[in-house]
Amino acid sequence: MVYEFGRLGSLTFSQAQKHAEVAISHMGTSALPWLVNWIQYEEQRLPWWKNQALIIACKLHIKGSRVWTVANGRAIYIPGKSMLWIVNDSASRRADYAYRYGFKLVGPQAAVALPDLLRLSQSTNSVVSARARYVMVTIPNLLPQLVEMLTNQTSSVRFGAVCGLNSFASLAQQYPGLDTARAVPSLVQTLQDPDLRVRNEATNALQKIAPDVLKDF
Repeated sequence: MVYEFGRLGSLTFSQAQKHAEVAISHMGTSALPWLVNWIQYEEQRLPWWKNQALIIACKLHIKGSRVWTVANGRAIYIPGKSMLWIVNDSASRRADYAYRYGFKLVGPQAAVALPDLLRLSQSTNSVVSARARYVMVTIPNLLPQLVEMLTNQTSSVRFGAVCGLNSFASLAQQYPGLDTARAVPSLVQTLQDPDLRVRNEATNALQKIAPDVLKDF
């Protein structure tokens, strides 16, 4: 199944999606190292004439081509099906399938990849960072899992949870459906955590989610 998933670049979009669903349903969490690796792919620079053709196609929305603006304001040009000849990069398409569908297909268990996703969300490569941040909000029921992790006996687990909630707070404007407010009561309790790193990160998260509650501390 891994072999089939690795050949997605030679398939149509619908064929690739079906292959990915079957492969990941069999692999489960074993697929996560592959998915984490694939979303780190850095696109190769296109020849100038292809780059200009891609920009024009995306601005005109030709056959589904579109412009995606990431957090730092940089524009990413995504070709539609009829424009894939411009990029002709199977690894890039594999990265696209991985971050859009892969982690979501793994389900809630994909939360174990959170430390890697948090690290990648801080990448200096804006495309890799954007993919990682997008992935975090596609994992089903991730927010409740992070809240539960805040009471874990292991401080590193609690720290990972507050880091995740801090990242989620940064995404709240980009993803309005992300209800980070439900984590506030647990985060307030975490301000008394014995681990200084956890307390500091919880404070950072609350400053974004609910700054008013910090007035009493």
